[in-house]
Amino acid sequence: MQTQTQRSKVFICNKGGYDYGKACSFGDIVYITSGQLNIDDLNSMYRKSKKALKDSSPEDFILITGLSSFTIILSCLFSAKFGKVNWLMQSHGEYKAVTLVFPTGDRSE
Repeated sequence: MQTQTQRSKVFICNKGGYDYGKACSFGDIVYITSGQLNIDDLNSMYRKSKKALKDSSPEDFILITGLSSFTIILSCLFSAKFGKVNWLMQSHGEYKAVTLVFPTGDRSE
């Protein structure tokens, strides 16, 4: 759980050439990687995502940007850890927070 002085984090898979400044209103930006990525190295994306989420909290966000495979891996790990995912999605030049809760129990539905 976060203390009053801790802000949420906004996880961004890769630091690219985009301005993510507006996402700062949701929390502190955390870049998992920077520069060019090997798009086929899913194991590396998994390891880096797992390391980045080590000190994450249920109030943190994942910004949907960049490689979809990287975002999927990060989202799966976040979901496994907290039972939900908080995404930031771009809509008309602004960021919109969307949370999807994954209930526990019968997974056959």
